[in-house]
Amino acid sequence: MIVLMPITVQNWEAAASLELEPEQVSFVRSNAWSIAESLYHPKLKPFGIYRGGTMVGFLMYGNAWQDGTVWIFRLMIDKKYQGQGLGKEALDRVIRRMRDEGYTEVNIGWDHENEVAERLYLKTGFEPTGIAPWGEKTARLLL
Repeated sequence: MIVLMPITVQNWEAAASLELEPEQVSFVRSNAWSIAESLYHPKLKPFGIYRGGTMVGFLMYGNAWQDGTVWIFRLMIDKKYQGQGLGKEALDRVIRRMRDEGYTEVNIGWDHENEVAERLYLKTGFEPTGIAPWGEKTARLLL
């Protein structure tokens, strides 16, 4: 079972140290970038994904500062822990959390080449919404 814990002064370095496989690095901004971004945009909520007391991944969600739409901006599992269903479990957990916080819908985007992410998001119930101006495929889930 996984637990989502806010990124704090105590754990930000662990989050920044998580790694992807070399072929995945272009799929998502670095965790360090995301943590910095969250410091300047207070509606962004960064979390460590923990299993058994070990941070195994990172995610961030919240309102886009440009237009207020709600997004899961980041979701990544460290390369050592991939293939264990942790991404799906983290996605389910953050969706549940967002419902509890009163969000009514959430958007998500992914790189065209990231077929694993696309399968996960569509299987979870996200409906494709097209291509974002920045080039990613996008989808929305009504909560």
